[in-house]
Amino acid sequence: MILKKLIRSKIVLILAISVIITLTAVLTMNSVTKQAASYNYTASQVVDLFFKSAIAGDFNQMASVSIDPCIESNRERIQMFRDSYLPTDPITAYTIINTTTINSETEEYTIRISTKSGTIPGDLPYRIIRINNEWKLLYERFSINGILNSPDYGKVSRMTGCEARTRVMDTIIQRIKSFF
Repeated sequence: MILKKLIRSKIVLILAISVIITLTAVLTMNSVTKQAASYNYTASQVVDLFFKSAIAGDFNQMASVSIDPCIESNRERIQMFRDSYLPTDPITAYTIINTTTINSETEEYTIRISTKSGTIPGDLPYRIIRINNEWKLLYERFSINGILNSPDYGKVSRMTGCEARTRVMDTIIQRIKSFF
């Protein structure tokens, strides 16, 4: 009788230890898989994540899949997205018009963007670059000729340098002042 109880308790102990080891292994593998999946986006997935996040107003996700040479801090980039045109004229749709592989570390996606107020004239050339084996959307500033009947209507120019951020705000302020 005592021998049977001892054998049963050893079997139960072995089973309990086996279950604990199995659960630990499964949970560890699940965690590692989730971490790997969150950082192994393709370039096209990064583009989709960025613009779907813009449509949803998820500024944290936008910042996590992009880089900005002018704003290194994630917190500041989130604030920049929050303070930008997105809240007043939100993106409602986007279409990938063209994809070009520049080299093994850079791809360019030409994007047509629609906002609440209509389609933006001109298609925007966003570069997706690989940094530390992760694809990131390089957030850049563009100048778009939106003057109807202009021969350059819809022409897109990439603004270079971090002063572009200030120039965009100065231009907006000057236009607003011109109405008064």
